[in-house]
Amino acid sequence: MQKIYTLLLVLLCTFLCAQQEPVNPQRWEVSRDSYGDLYVYSRDRFDLTKYDSIGRQLGRQLFTNPYRIQSFQNPLRIPAFSAAAQRLIFLDQYLNLIQSFPTESYGWVAAVNVADHQHAWMLETTQNRLLFVDFRQEKILKTYVLPFDSAQLTDLMVADENLYFLSNHEVIRWQVAGEVFRVLHRKEGAPLIRLWSGSGGKIFLEDRDGNYYEWAYPTLKKLLNADRITGVFDGENYYYQENGRWRVLPAATAQTDSAPNFEVTR
Repeated sequence: MQKIYTLLLVLLCTFLCAQQEPVNPQRWEVSRDSYGDLYVYSRDRFDLTKYDSIGRQLGRQLFTNPYRIQSFQNPLRIPAFSAAAQRLIFLDQYLNLIQSFPTESYGWVAAVNVADHQHAWMLETTQNRLLFVDFRQEKILKTYVLPFDSAQLTDLMVADENLYFLSNHEVIRWQVAGEVFRVLHRKEGAPLIRLWSGSGGKIFLEDRDGNYYEWAYPTLKKLLNADRITGVFDGENYYYQENGRWRVLPAATAQTDSAPNFEVTR
């Protein structure tokens, strides 16, 4: 009889552990490459893990500082930048460190957007500048004095020949050639923490409460998960954990809603 009780207890524990695990979107960033492999960055532990399409771990990189993993086309060379470490790095397909470039010589760099294997845009806030640099030669190729204050900016992205800058409550869309900029301002709500681009020129935002927004100037929409599964959004799909593995929820099941707490101020 005792063996039966023990067996039932083991089965119960196994059943409980196999249930869907809640995912706090504030803790994770998830993306997927063209091969279907997942890249999961933990904002708590500062680590990046790669999984194949059936959930097997392919690689892992542990960081000592928080890093921002940039969107990438080539999974053989993944760019990441840490403002805390003032360092731009590149990882290979197994997430091994293959290159590292310090950025202190440019000033205080708050954000980086890599353009190609040799060039990058850098937001340097001590002199309110945007730099286009050759990071291999550690050489500044172009300098732009920003027509707005960069002290509170936390992220930088280039998409469709426009530059986008992020602060806790604003997104600035700037056209360098014409020096025209437009500001998307959040009147109230949780601070904005991430900015990235998706297919078709879509721009996505994430706030600290785990809400996601799509901005197609001048319209902003809040993305709602129709299946009510708390997950992480990458611009194409929602991701959640089940039985210890990450699962994909196609974006076709997502819905949109208006975002009245935002306004275009310029």
